[in-house]
Amino acid sequence: MSPWWAVATYVVALFTAGGLLRLVDPVAPTGSPSLLWLAPAIAAGLTWLVGRRALGIMLPAPVRRQQVIAHTILGVAAAGLLVALVALGVVLLPGDDVVMGPTLQTLALAVPLAFALELGWRGVLQPLVESRIARIWACVAVGVVWAAWRLEVDDEATSIVGTLVASIALSVLLGYLGNGSWWQRWITAGVVQSILSIGLALIAGTDPTGSASLVVAGASVVVAVAWMLMFRAAQRRRAARAVEQGS
Repeated sequence: MSPWWAVATYVVALFTAGGLLRLVDPVAPTGSPSLLWLAPAIAAGLTWLVGRRALGIMLPAPVRRQQVIAHTILGVAAAGLLVALVALGVVLLPGDDVVMGPTLQTLALAVPLAFALELGWRGVLQPLVESRIARIWACVAVGVVWAAWRLEVDDEATSIVGTLVASIALSVLLGYLGNGSWWQRWITAGVVQSILSIGLALIAGTDPTGSASLVVAGASVVVAVAWMLMFRAAQRRRAARAVEQGS
């Protein structure tokens, strides 16, 4: 199985699982923790069953534990900043949209559902696409599929621009935060997604639309750009040190 066949298997399984889960819970949103967040994990499992031998070769090797810990800590800081920016935006740009707050059940299931979500997106799909194209474009591609899935299975997701922009920005952020093997990427992304899921659900509601969705999208872009600038600066410093040590 080639990486592209694995990607196709994942996408087909994702939309199929999302449609079936929608039948079980017709009103579940995709923008906050719900039953639909199991779809990426189901798609990842089916992809692994279909091509587990090939996937074992295609998926990346682990990196040092210290790097995973450092990136996870940076991800927690980035998630906190994003939630703070959304809170500020909601206060400064009030709209007429009705914000539906999360239930206790939603908050209780936020962490396991966030890890289920990221098992598919950053644990399987991101490294598969990344093995064929440049990392930045892999992040964008995963973000586009993520947005399409959210809009396809969620009839309430009316803010198409906000959903698309936020999905791509968060995909870039989470895609670059995660390094190493699939499970290392999964852990980092799962931790960050858990914080984002709880924070955004409390501030922007379980299904942000209108001005709230644009605030989330704008904050996501700001944090993703800030992270990429930090990442590029760190790359340049490492390259400069390597040149100095080699001379």
